[in-house]
Amino acid sequence: MSVPGKLCCLSMLAGSLLLAGCKHHHEWKAYGRDSSHSAHQPDEDKLDPTTAKTLNYTTTGWQFQSPGGSFVASPTVFDDTVYIGDGVTGIFFAVYARGPNQGKVRWQYPPTVAPSPADACSTTTAPLVLGVGSGNPSGPGIASSAAISDDVAGHTAVIFGAPDPNSNSGDGRLWALDVHTGQCLWKSAIIAPTSGTAKIGYSSPAIAHGRAYVGVAARTPDAPITTGQLFAIKLSDGSLDPAFPFSASGAPAGGGIWSSPAITPGGNLIVTTGNSCVNSDPDCSASVPTTDYTMSMVKLDWHNPNNVLWQLQAVDIHYDNDPDFASSPMVAKTRCGTLAMGVQKDGYVHAVHVRHGGPHSNPACSYAGHNLECPRWTFPPVPSLPFQTDGHGDTRFIRAGAFDRDRVYITSGGYNLTEIAPTDVYGDGPGRINLNRLYSLDACGSDDDRIRWIFDLTGDAAGAPSVAHGLIYVGADTEGDTSPTPHNFYVLADPDVLPPAGSACSYPLGPAGSGLPVGPACTGAGFKAVPVPQIVVQFPLTGAMPGHPAIAEGRVFVATTAGYLYGLAP
Repeated sequence: MSVPGKLCCLSMLAGSLLLAGCKHHHEWKAYGRDSSHSAHQPDEDKLDPTTAKTLNYTTTGWQFQSPGGSFVASPTVFDDTVYIGDGVTGIFFAVYARGPNQGKVRWQYPPTVAPSPADACSTTTAPLVLGVGSGNPSGPGIASSAAISDDVAGHTAVIFGAPDPNSNSGDGRLWALDVHTGQCLWKSAIIAPTSGTAKIGYSSPAIAHGRAYVGVAARTPDAPITTGQLFAIKLSDGSLDPAFPFSASGAPAGGGIWSSPAITPGGNLIVTTGNSCVNSDPDCSASVPTTDYTMSMVKLDWHNPNNVLWQLQAVDIHYDNDPDFASSPMVAKTRCGTLAMGVQKDGYVHAVHVRHGGPHSNPACSYAGHNLECPRWTFPPVPSLPFQTDGHGDTRFIRAGAFDRDRVYITSGGYNLTEIAPTDVYGDGPGRINLNRLYSLDACGSDDDRIRWIFDLTGDAAGAPSVAHGLIYVGADTEGDTSPTPHNFYVLADPDVLPPAGSACSYPLGPAGSGLPVGPACTGAGFKAVPVPQIVVQFPLTGAMPGHPAIAEGRVFVATTAGYLYGLAP
């Protein structure tokens, strides 16, 4: 049992006044559990290799289906309720997580009957979907994972981004609903008007400083491209913080924020951004914008978002073939300092020291017109940054990772990326891109010892993992597949929990003859054997699983693109 859990139990036995706050230690209140996006549940004390092996949805667990729907958001869990929006139908659901009504709808928004008298949002029964355009791969409905805040006009609220069907066929806003009743408390000022080119896609609100921070990206990816912006919405009333937005690019456009910002221990923001107009498809500019925070991980001063405290841009903008960041960053305290980490679409993982103060930059990683920071490490390791060749493109490493005790769990291209020729414009060399390969990395190890283990999921790709007490929960994913095709859900045991199932070369074998087998060929080339973790349990669920599973109260909650929500119980 974790220390917080023990303290809660002791408080209960003592009749402490802290009792009311104990229950919520085990919640999963935001994308990646909290605003650090670590996707780590530190308070889980019921799931171990024995109990996790019995996880199911048929007897003690449950399943819920959104008719004709698709979930691309990740579930949020609070007060024995799972919250999630449908990316196709535009309905936001609150589903009982456990108890006699588990798997049943507690409430939905919009409701089936409009409020009378009208509420603060002039709610109708119209679903929250775009009436113009396709809404890009995030769908016309709700792709934004929800966040819980107890600081919303005297209510505890669930907050998410979605189109407003009663405003110009889908202007993008944040919505704040009472967690217990679904009553709309406010809808924010418009931040993605349909008259423009942006929408709130996968970006999920991060809660800090009495505000919800959320980004916007292109409504139709790169056709036309849009200017990525980060907004701050006041929790008290849904109004805009006048100090924002932060814009990722100057004219004409670029730097869409597809991801959710992360909050540092000091309260500042880590944001990842999309590609620029340079070389975009269709081309919109051949010149570098005067303000260029595209294809980057940046740290923003929350008091003044125009004060960029550092910027990592791992690919020179002149070689922008769309290798930007689509996945959300995570922030974690480690034995080697506080790090901000994330994977780019080209498959490279970068970790940057968060640091205090700023602005910070390092000439070793900068180039003309760009004062950039160096990462603490990049995986696979590289001699220098930024990359100033082709060979880096949109190869779809777009799922966020998880972190626990200096251990990173993330999908990466690994050493196979080193085989991609710098003349390979889009960096998609046949057989070198393995989206189904999950790595565990040592956040503070040397480059030679970075890889802790490797596991290949069955299927096209791995979704975003979550972790609790050395057990890793992850589903197989097929991007864009909304069919009911079964995909495997896995629980893996870190080798510190159970002995590994085998070993692989740290430069593992892949299709088309890439990589090396375990043995003399591996060690002779300067690589090493690393563990392959043991599977605790695996079983099929209906649909692909791109998002983080939510781990709460001894259960695991999983959403699929076929419109199924599962409550897995031992």
